Amino acid sequence: GHFFGNTSAAGQVVTPDSAMGISAVYRAVTMTAETVAALPVATYIETDAGPVVERGTDTDTLIRVSPNADQTPMEFWEQMVGCMELLGEGAARKHKNLTGSRTVALEILDPRRLIDRENPQGTAWWWEYTDRRGNKIELEPDDVLHMPGFSMSGRRGISKVTVARQTLGLAQAANQTAGNLFKNGMRNSGFLQTGAVLEDSDRERLTQ
Repeated sequence: GHFFGNTSAAGQVVTPDSAMGISAVYRAVTMTAETVAALPVATYIETDAGPVVERGTDTDTLIRVSPNADQTPMEFWEQMVGCMELLGEGAARKHKNLTGSRTVALEILDPRRLIDRENPQGTAWWWEYTDRRGNKIELEPDDVLHMPGFSMSGRRGISKVTVARQTLGLAQAANQTAGNLFKNGMRNSGFLQTGAVLEDSDRERLTQ
């Protein structure tokens, strides 16, 4: 239920997708992601005189110029930050060259498809990712750029949708109820019946 949906007290199943249907959630997530993605980003190297901006290196090119063949840096960071805000963490796979000595591209991963595995002895761990075709891919920790948000475990971030499911479920229920009311032309369904003869004043009070 961490990512795939939790039932709220209002009876609504709250998922990241359904939460984005609430205008306030959509606005908060997109505004934060777009603002952070538009900020300048740079890498630095430590020198005797202090940190110096690094230019032209593989890392600088990936995070500032071209993370992959399909996305601009702003699109990449917008998606990473959006996932952090909504799902609690952002993740990207590091694609290496043939020798494995250089990272040549960063591919966005869906955190909902990413599972952290650990051997029975607890001495090693790795990522298991299920792609859109259903194939399971094992990745070493260093093969994934993982950016968790607030975390209780240190490894996985906490989904804000999960934490706020009661409030979000109430908002979804209110939207659904209002929509059904407008769909019916604001006419209440059902009728009232009584065995007594009503005076005009009683009928007026009953309809209020």
